[in-house]
Amino acid sequence: MTVVAASIIGVQAPAQASATVLLAGSSWLNGQGVNVCAPSTDPSCGDQAHVGGWSGNWWQCVELAQRLYQARGWHGGIFANVSYAYQIYDQASALGMSRQANGSITSLVPGDMIIHDTDTPYSYGAGHVSIVDSVVGSTVNVVEQNTYNNDPTGQYTFSAGTLSRAGTGTIRGVVHDPGNQNPTPPSPEGLDDIFQATGASGTDRGWRVSIDGMGAWVSLRDSATSMSSLALGDFDGDDHLDDVFQASGVEGVGWRVSLNGTSPWQPLKMSTATMDTLALGDFDGDGHIDDVFQATGVSGTDRGWRVSFNGSTAWQPLKDSAASMNTLAIGDFDSDGFTDDIFQASGVEGVGWRVSMNGTGSWQSLRQSTTTMNTLMLGDFDGGGYLNDIFQATGATWRASMNGVDSWQPLLSSETSSTSLAIGDFDSDGHLDDVFQASGVEGIGWRVSLNGTNAWQSLRQSVATMDTLAIGDFS
Repeated sequence: MTVVAASIIGVQAPAQASATVLLAGSSWLNGQGVNVCAPSTDPSCGDQAHVGGWSGNWWQCVELAQRLYQARGWHGGIFANVSYAYQIYDQASALGMSRQANGSITSLVPGDMIIHDTDTPYSYGAGHVSIVDSVVGSTVNVVEQNTYNNDPTGQYTFSAGTLSRAGTGTIRGVVHDPGNQNPTPPSPEGLDDIFQATGASGTDRGWRVSIDGMGAWVSLRDSATSMSSLALGDFDGDDHLDDVFQASGVEGVGWRVSLNGTSPWQPLKMSTATMDTLALGDFDGDGHIDDVFQATGVSGTDRGWRVSFNGSTAWQPLKDSAASMNTLAIGDFDSDGFTDDIFQASGVEGVGWRVSMNGTGSWQSLRQSTTTMNTLMLGDFDGGGYLNDIFQATGATWRASMNGVDSWQPLLSSETSSTSLAIGDFDSDGHLDDVFQASGVEGIGWRVSLNGTNAWQSLRQSVATMDTLAIGDFS
């Protein structure tokens, strides 16, 4: 459906008996939005009141932006001296916000405002403002108020720094509020410590870590537990990926965690679910990777996919799907800053790759590809800050598809396959795009290709291979 945006700022929209909620605030901006209301002379909509002042009378496009920014406490707040949508762009600096002209846009995040010029159809010279809800490849999903047909959702296309949308007139650009920390892009800086779970307990064995992949082994917990039943997460909320989660598959023991890889086991959920059906993510939006996702491969009520928040709560259902973990990975394809989107590499041309936002949304198509998960990993190779670029180690040349939709781009010429590789951040640039290899050959040992394009750099000399290793942040 083509949505023709209209911000009838200077003209009173037709009255209704009462304001109607077209989209609940809990349904967008990762649950942190505000109600979107239909044109009305009623100054209240649901439990939310019109913000007052020159905010577009009742329930118009500027009013939505002002009410959202006020509710979030962002710097723009109530936009002083803004009577029309296009003026938000003109006065961005005075409002404490930054702007980028259409054609020169380098980034878009949920909460940004897309501003149209005065030639927007049906805008009576006022322009229009849309709020970015999510970014999926080249598709920008938006939420807006007082559109021509009262549809609160719409889509733009974003390519080469330019936003476009049929039937909506000239787009001036995007305005970003520096107070908009929802989302906060993930910060993998320092994700370069090598954790080893050897499966042998005792002095200098058990678990240990090499800081930056170069330091001598530092002993962690004395444990015979091996990597096949373990994963690294952040269960203590210190923003470091250094807590060791175990899915034991034994009811009564169930799941447990060792904080920092040194503390005694702490019990989590009693469960027989083992790591082959599980992965860790951030499904509750608290910024910590401590939610346990399960893909059972069985669709149906209370099965399919489900999640236990913090690894301790009862199962909560996600998407009803028979897709199991061997075809899936967890990333951030809607650019909301949380690792809770389920990527599937189906291996079927025509179906190809697809994603379920938040693990609950309907499948959205990405790249048409027969490539399956056994040769793929998720990373951030375009510097966008989101875990949504698809890396492939084919056994020939490495390559990446940005956002999972772009054509393959060549990386390092290497025959090294994914079985001996992992992706981390060894140059501390904040992006997961450095390819770590555990070669299992003393003398060559471990090495890294920064950005997946640079020549190998030597790390620790070690015969340890990827089946006993994981990359974390213990320092």
